[in-house]
Amino acid sequence: MENNKMVSFNNIMDNCFKSYDVYIPLIQRNYKWDTVTAAKLAVDLWSAFKKEQTTYTVSMITFYKEPEDHNQLKNFKPKMQLIDGQQRIITLFMLLKYIMPDEEYFSFGFERDEGIKESKLNRKSYLTNIAFSNSWEEKDMYTDLIRFKNNYEAIKTALETAEPNAYETGYANKFADYIRKNVYFLMHISETEPFDEFINLNKNKTRFVISDRIKANLIIDSKEKNNKEKVLNLFQNLSEILFSKKDVWELVQQGYCETKIPERDEKRKKNKHYPDENRLKLLCCERYGSDEFDVSSTLGYEPEKEFAFLTQYSDILSSLCDDISNQNWNSYNAYNCLHKLKNELRFFGMLEKNTENTQGRLEGYLLNEFKNMTEPFTKACFIESQLGDEKLSFDYIDNHKNICEEFNNGKTQTFWLNNGKAEFEIFMQIYSAYIDEKYNNKG
Repeated sequence: MENNKMVSFNNIMDNCFKSYDVYIPLIQRNYKWDTVTAAKLAVDLWSAFKKEQTTYTVSMITFYKEPEDHNQLKNFKPKMQLIDGQQRIITLFMLLKYIMPDEEYFSFGFERDEGIKESKLNRKSYLTNIAFSNSWEEKDMYTDLIRFKNNYEAIKTALETAEPNAYETGYANKFADYIRKNVYFLMHISETEPFDEFINLNKNKTRFVISDRIKANLIIDSKEKNNKEKVLNLFQNLSEILFSKKDVWELVQQGYCETKIPERDEKRKKNKHYPDENRLKLLCCERYGSDEFDVSSTLGYEPEKEFAFLTQYSDILSSLCDDISNQNWNSYNAYNCLHKLKNELRFFGMLEKNTENTQGRLEGYLLNEFKNMTEPFTKACFIESQLGDEKLSFDYIDNHKNICEEFNNGKTQTFWLNNGKAEFEIFMQIYSAYIDEKYNNKG
């Protein structure tokens, strides 16, 4: 097998994907390409095919051959990890599946599929049958599958627009053959351990955020398979919440996320999060910070402590999701209110610093923040946020700033909470009882 040389896609299919059991390891990030990028690759390849361009180069692909297990049965293939190039490989696979859906081109697996619940589709099965995926229900979809589906549809639309009569003119088989024979990769077989190779490959290329590094470290540090699955399931739950629960994301991103994406990477600022970045970055930035292009250091990282932190976050966010699905907006409104009143309080920063009497519950942290407030106006705002049963708008506090001064001076309280100051302690007792009843009822 040639190494560090330009080789055709056919060569890679025959000598890697068909000769080895190739899989994308857990340390790899999820499928990230958007519809524009996927469609552009398809259209560019179509243009190269029509122009009879001899070669079309798609950069480097990196594999790691695992040491062979001599005790393994003879009919089992040796294993090989795809360390770099998964975005292009997955997209090319979908492109070929669109061109000739019944053709068995090559196959590869995902180590993270091992953590998928039996009731859900796994990535490998979905990609293999992606041309016939319309029958699958939305409830079975998660982030990777949704991106596969969207990008497949983008590829389909782009090619049908570029050549409406491609199938009628017999182009399908020729185009697929062109991709196999004329697409070239720079082939690299790494002798470096996969984790180190992955870090080296990504640090100066794709934005590599601290949550990616923490996830990879936790997986590497999990010696037993069931522990790796716990890490995988934890990150899947966190990712599903932050990427698919709109109300939760709009709440927790306050104070972290900028409104615009910089036109150049060098304009990204320290300790800032941008809309095109991995949302999971927010989970780690309070403990590790961020450098100009996202930190790779994990100074102070301890596997057990980190896993405990992330589990706590998962439990709190899951509880928040349950509340919102039941139209219980208390915690949502409370944090939204505190964020405005306490100088842009940040969600995960609040969980980091307040640990007394919280019992790991979001309401406990919120109540601690409430106790530390001194102005009657701010306390009244917090109490008011809990008295209704509807979702408050983000400008709720701003709409009441006109009565702040007179409320704090005690001249009048006719607008809000008659005798409000005397009610603060009573409210705290009632709110604490509400928290206890809520969680005790959950069992």
